[in-house]
Amino acid sequence: MKRMVAAAGVSLMLMLGACGGDDDKVEAANDAGGTSAPAGGDSAQDAPASADAMPGSDTPEEPTPEIVKPRPGMKNLRPVVWEKAESLSERKVLVTFYGGVEPCDVLDSVKVKYGAKDVTISLFSGSDPKQPDAVCIEIAKLKAVEVDLTEDLGNRQIADGAPDADTKSGRTDGGADPGPAPDAPAGKMRGDAPAIALTPKPGQANVHAITWDRYEMLDSDTVRIYFMTGVEPCSVLDSVKVIYAKEVIRVALYSGSDPRQPDAVCPALARFAYTDVDLKESVNDREIVDDQQTD
Repeated sequence: MKRMVAAAGVSLMLMLGACGGDDDKVEAANDAGGTSAPAGGDSAQDAPASADAMPGSDTPEEPTPEIVKPRPGMKNLRPVVWEKAESLSERKVLVTFYGGVEPCDVLDSVKVKYGAKDVTISLFSGSDPKQPDAVCIEIAKLKAVEVDLTEDLGNRQIADGAPDADTKSGRTDGGADPGPAPDAPAGKMRGDAPAIALTPKPGQANVHAITWDRYEMLDSDTVRIYFMTGVEPCSVLDSVKVIYAKEVIRVALYSGSDPRQPDAVCPALARFAYTDVDLKESVNDREIVDDQQTD
């Protein structure tokens, strides 16, 4: 889905035009692009100027975002690049972002990672599986979600975890701009691009564990794991390990580099990907967790 920055008023006009029936049609004053004269006036010049165009008028205020809550269980998940993050308190942050129209674009989940200098907030959006054939108008709506933290924010900056986010953290509570993040990738792919499917390729070199972002159940025996990864052949999904415990099912992902191309040079791009894992036991009431996640 394209990220389109649209004003709230334009979005509302588009939605009214798309949703109205035959009895709700609003005819244009002039199909050729002209402006009709108002009743009682000689021409369009007699009409009062808009508030935005009047000398001395204030700059139009930023549109008020629609407050939304995550609805886990969406399909075709993708990371969302947010616009700004405002700390409401030490443990509450308001994250503002642009999203599409439900049920085609629904906020699925919010993931928070706590670091020494940053608190990274990642948003994930998808489509409602209950309405797979829904057709939505392609407009952008300004939305916001309140995120409850489990740690005090303190002096840490708020960073966007989407792969296409700007390479600097941000917060709008009066803190100074921290500047570029030192560990940010040199380049990133679009954050609103759908996840790509990857199949494990055992036998990679320099194998190491990687963390994953979230999961969704495709059926009772298949789980789809979403994660960030680099570009092949420098970063290749090697294997998936599943540990069945009494209360949880732990899933670990391992990545490596292609041993057949030891001298390969790859661009520093982050990709949002997924892999489907066939489970040998039913999930039942157990939670599926990242075996590498420590927070």
